[in-house]
Amino acid sequence: MRSAISPRPAWALALTLALGAAARGEEDEPPPPPQEEAEAQGFPWLCFATSVTGLGGLYWLVRRRERELGLDRPGARRPESSWYCRACDRDVTGPECPRCHAPNPFIHDQVS
Repeated sequence: MRSAISPRPAWALALTLALGAAARGEEDEPPPPPQEEAEAQGFPWLCFATSVTGLGGLYWLVRRRERELGLDRPGARRPESSWYCRACDRDVTGPECPRCHAPNPFIHDQVS
C-alpha cells in the first residue's frame, strides 16, 4: 500500500528555488559606482541562504521518505538493486538474468 505524500513540501521547495533563481537574475546594467558597492554586500548572502534552504528541504523530503519505508532502522532490509541485461533488453535483479542466465556484471567475484 502506498502512502500519500503531501505536495506542500515539494511546492515550497520549487517556490524557494524559483525565487532564488529570479533573485540572481542577469546584470544588464553597468556595475555600480564604488560608493554603492558597500550597500549591495547583502545580496550574495540571500543567494547562499536560498540555496541552503533548498538543499535542506530536499534532504528533509528524502529522510522523510526513508522513514516511511523503514530504511532508517539498523538491520532493515533494503530493496535489491536492479541491473540492465543487454542480451534480454530489460531490467532484472539478482546474481544472474532469469531469462538468459547472463551473470550480473556488477558482482565481482573474489580472485584467489
